[in-house]
Amino acid sequence: MKVIVTQLDTPPPFLAAVVTGIAAQAGGQAGATPLTGRRNIVTLGSAGMAVKLEIILGNEQKVFNALAVALEIYPTEGTQILGYGLNVPQQLAPGGVAVFTFDGIDTWFVG
Repeated sequence: MKVIVTQLDTPPPFLAAVVTGIAAQAGGQAGATPLTGRRNIVTLGSAGMAVKLEIILGNEQKVFNALAVALEIYPTEGTQILGYGLNVPQQLAPGGVAVFTFDGIDTWFVG
């Protein structure tokens, strides 16, 4: 007797849309531009400007800094990045890319 599998054990990969043309804003965490996509490209902004991670489906956000200056990336309010402390930003170098994964409690990990 042959057994034919008709259902995938895991769903096919989900290809998230890329959000481009993101403008970083000044004003610390409160003024930072919220990232709404799973893959984000920041193309507008200057020194000291920031974006903010948002807890979204999949708990993962990828950020590419297309600016000529470092970009500040804030965690969602009340969370932290790599144990740096609640609401403390991380710098992303010009041309840098980082993947932030939320643990479901209060910490974003960077990979």
